[in-house]
Amino acid sequence: MRKVGYVCGHIAGIALVVAAPSVQTLLGFFVDTPRGTYEAAELRGAFGMQIFRKVALTLVVPGISVTTIFALFLCGANFREHVYSLALEKSAGPSINTDGPFSISN
Repeated sequence: MRKVGYVCGHIAGIALVVAAPSVQTLLGFFVDTPRGTYEAAELRGAFGMQIFRKVALTLVVPGISVTTIFALFLCGANFREHVYSLALEKSAGPSINTDGPFSISN
């Protein structure tokens, strides 16, 4: 059970490393949208969620796709390093379990 917490902690760390730059990148795309675009939507009768859905998300779709690709590359690199470190850690100590994670012992 201790190993599960160890692995979940590392996965949460990887998610944090990926989420922080992704949020910062997406925020930049939302901030760069001109304020006049939102004001024009308000003048045409749109309200809060309509402005977000029909104006902001439409203009930020390229930023979302770029950020998704960036996050996948970053996550893939971190996950590969995590797998390598776990493999090296398991092979370095005297407590090697050769039965496998789903073994049945009599």
